[in-house]
Amino acid sequence: WSQTAQLECHKKGCPNPDLVPDSSLECSNDGDHLGNRPAGTTCKVVCSEGFALPLELESQNSFICLEDGTWSQTAWLECLKSGCPNPDPVPDSSLECSNDTDHLGNWPIGTTCKVVCLEGFALPLDLESHNHFICQEVGTWSQTPRLGCHKSGCPSPDPVADSALECSTDANHLGSRPTGTVCTVVCAEGFALPSKLQSLNQFVCQEDGSWNKTADLECR
Repeated sequence: WSQTAQLECHKKGCPNPDLVPDSSLECSNDGDHLGNRPAGTTCKVVCSEGFALPLELESQNSFICLEDGTWSQTAWLECLKSGCPNPDPVPDSSLECSNDTDHLGNWPIGTTCKVVCLEGFALPLDLESHNHFICQEVGTWSQTPRLGCHKSGCPSPDPVADSALECSTDANHLGSRPTGTVCTVVCAEGFALPSKLQSLNQFVCQEDGSWNKTADLECR
């Protein structure tokens, strides 16, 4: 024969890696007409939305088609339900949830959360009934309206014995007076403020949620 070189047949690459449920495959080369990936192709598993690889498998999520037609993949990969990411942050509040986050920073399916406004802030009354949302199976929260914590004003001033309080606005559902409210102490019949306190008997609810009252009033 005129043949001078030793011929040999090589595997034409690797078949697709085993399918991982709830994921797709991302590879550096397409499959050939036989559905095989060329030697040297690098692939990784991309979990579907709402799923994630366990943290300990992240470093193994890159495997190569070797010359012998096998993949270098050594660990069995899996995409697990990853729960829900943090809900959209609400300024001037903290989040109170029934579970802790997992190692991926997600909240487990079924976790219930609510927004807790910081002192001096409150949810509008019409949003109170919506302040309870659940991490659903699809990895999203059941929360529908956009929550917001607004300045709730000032708590009622400390009561002064033998007096009533007259204010320019009513207290809200939290018992607080809106910012800008002006209040005056009105002594009961037979009682009066000392003359040195008369000029201090009007105080205003300030933006920071405190009253500008500077002296302790008393009716004698």
